[in-house]
Amino acid sequence: MMSDSPVPYYTALLDAHPWMREALCLTWACGLGEGDLIRGFGGDPAAAEPMTIAVFEQLTRSEGLDVVKVGPAGGEWLLAMEGYGFQGSRREVLRSLSRRGQAVNVYWNINAYNHFSYAQDGRTVTVFDMSGAGDRYGTDPAALDNLMTGLPFHREGDHQAAGLALAERITGCRLTLDLLAATLPSAVFTPVPQDLVPEDLIDHPALADPFLQDLLAEPTRAALPAIGHRMAAIVAEDAGIGDYPEVQEVLAGSGPPVEAVRERLLARYLGLAAVAEDYSAGERRGAALWTMYAIGEINAQLGPDPNPQRRDRMVQGAFHPLRPDLAAQFEVLTRVRDHLHLSARG
Repeated sequence: MMSDSPVPYYTALLDAHPWMREALCLTWACGLGEGDLIRGFGGDPAAAEPMTIAVFEQLTRSEGLDVVKVGPAGGEWLLAMEGYGFQGSRREVLRSLSRRGQAVNVYWNINAYNHFSYAQDGRTVTVFDMSGAGDRYGTDPAALDNLMTGLPFHREGDHQAAGLALAERITGCRLTLDLLAATLPSAVFTPVPQDLVPEDLIDHPALADPFLQDLLAEPTRAALPAIGHRMAAIVAEDAGIGDYPEVQEVLAGSGPPVEAVRERLLARYLGLAAVAEDYSAGERRGAALWTMYAIGEINAQLGPDPNPQRRDRMVQGAFHPLRPDLAAQFEVLTRVRDHLHLSARG
């Protein structure tokens, strides 16, 4: 630890350079080399080349590219710097970087969104909002409590400086403007894909389902119709609408043409909307909204709706199962589906 009270130093650094107050994403890591650090972000170490701060600024701010700049932070720690990015704050990146050591990320953006993350041995140990650190999550949310003592992680304090101070306390490395402005190996990168199984759901018993196991072992576009059908079944079960005739038609996978089924789903949706718009309906209004979202999600699982008027009238993507086992399955199916769609585009 370089200082018992590093906050004043970082407050002065940030105040002297307002662009740092606007947006910042810094990632420290130990137990790996510069090439592994670049690779952890999705870059190719062989394509890395020294980059001045002017070129770095041009590529990230003006051209909107994802660029990571890496250099020695001190001791065994390396520092990765992004220009207006956030990839280092993602669990997928931090878990990879920390597999043989530790990783720390401090991130905030122009919209006041922020968090501090600490990972070790490939697992996210603790993550929290620096403007209110009371609500933390991870494998051991309280792991940094001793190091956080005296740091102003609250809205009335300089929580940005507190985040940098905590990073210093963990790494023993002081962040300097010289390091941020240095000409260092840099690489344009393609962000690493989202994990198909989020860290919080690893080893969740609901994911032992044979269909999910086969899907995760070999996700292919041929499975998209089956994914949509399973997601519709989850929505119907969680929302308790499996007895609706139009939902039964979707789940049966045969019967009336899809267009006719969509029209019946829309009719059901609009009937529920009339109740949801009646503020005097009390609890019935909330139930109607919930069921509307479920109907919209059922329609989405039939595939892209070719009718723009109908598509615009039905909210989609707002339904999330409440039952924990169904919620876990739904989340993984959503991620696999999105992965397959993205891989087809790229």
